[in-house]
Amino acid sequence: MSHLAELTKDYLIKGNIKRVNDCFAIAEYQLRSGTLEMKNAVSNSFIFSVTCFLDCHRFPFKVTMPELLNREYIKQINSCGV
Repeated sequence: MSHLAELTKDYLIKGNIKRVNDCFAIAEYQLRSGTLEMKNAVSNSFIFSVTCFLDCHRFPFKVTMPELLNREYIKQINSCGV
């Protein structure tokens, strides 16, 4: 998942939204139907890494995560007390 997160960040820098959405679709699929270990990897590695990157950088385009990834992200920020 960390490699997928790095690819996603690279595509974000390049402005390749189609590839970003492809990466999100892969992570969403793993979160939906992967093993428990894979779901944890998506939550702890992919979502954390990509959303920290998005929070630290301003992009001239809007990036929207699929529903399940977004819900997991909201769970993360709410568990931190933010």
